[in-house]
Amino acid sequence: MNHYELLGLAPSATPDEVRAAYRALAQIFHPNRLSQLKPEARAFAQERLKAIHQAYAVLSDPAKRAAYDAELAGPYRPPRAGTADGAAPAPPPGTPRPQRSVALERRRRMARLEAEIAEQARQLAELEAEGRRTRALWRGAQARTTVYFWAGTALTGLGLGSVPWLAVIVFGQPAGRLAPLAQRAALVLAAALYEYLAALAILFACRLPGGRVGPLDALRATGRGLIFGWTAGLAGWAAWAAIFGGLTGPAALAGLALVFALAHVVFCWTALGRLPRLAREQQRAFEHAYTPMLQACEHTLAQLRAQKAAVASEAV
Repeated sequence: MNHYELLGLAPSATPDEVRAAYRALAQIFHPNRLSQLKPEARAFAQERLKAIHQAYAVLSDPAKRAAYDAELAGPYRPPRAGTADGAAPAPPPGTPRPQRSVALERRRRMARLEAEIAEQARQLAELEAEGRRTRALWRGAQARTTVYFWAGTALTGLGLGSVPWLAVIVFGQPAGRLAPLAQRAALVLAAALYEYLAALAILFACRLPGGRVGPLDALRATGRGLIFGWTAGLAGWAAWAAIFGGLTGPAALAGLALVFALAHVVFCWTALGRLPRLAREQQRAFEHAYTPMLQACEHTLAQLRAQKAAVASEAV
């Protein structure tokens, strides 16, 4: 495949057309867009990008392009004996070449095109298989992330029932043992610690393929979620206090547990609700990188087959 065929251009293409084709293909095969593919597919893209750079370096330089066009116009023929400089006399313009030489050159071109078509078809099959595998991977990751997020929210919400019991213990202390401010601080710290551990567990369960989870990730998510979770919790607490006036019985305790549960749901959604969305965005990012690459490979294969048909028609 020559430089013009690689860029999808005709030999008469203008410099602007060469530049536009180069930019489009360089964007398609850029490594940043193909980071989610398998190493084999990335290696193919890197080789193709090198070839695209080389083609552009030749075709964008007028002198190099002229030399390249001259090279494409006719192969170099070694000198033969019979003339002063060792070369056979050049045939007059318009003299047809021997039929045997034309047929031999056509067979060579056909063999070269068939080899390129076979290689391109193999690469296309690998890309399609890689696309199916990666699509299945990201669909599974998206479904798993959504299920694990809501399951983790529900399970950690049930475990949050220990915090109201801690509230009963803290606020049930005899008068004067704990100051009101210390009681509230103890309850807030206990709730914040529990939410941090819950965020760490949900992040670990919902991590995407190749992703990592650390304590700092959970800390940042907790800080973001507590802003809204505490706001919802304080509003619920005020409503609970207005309705029950305090821990006066089982109904008041159940109402307090409900307030904590609702605040926990708000916390999880604001802190970690991006996880299911992130899985969908990763899938869309893969499609954004994979589809143009597949189309480019299919376009190259179609060009090669068209060239083969043109060469075959010359024999008719």
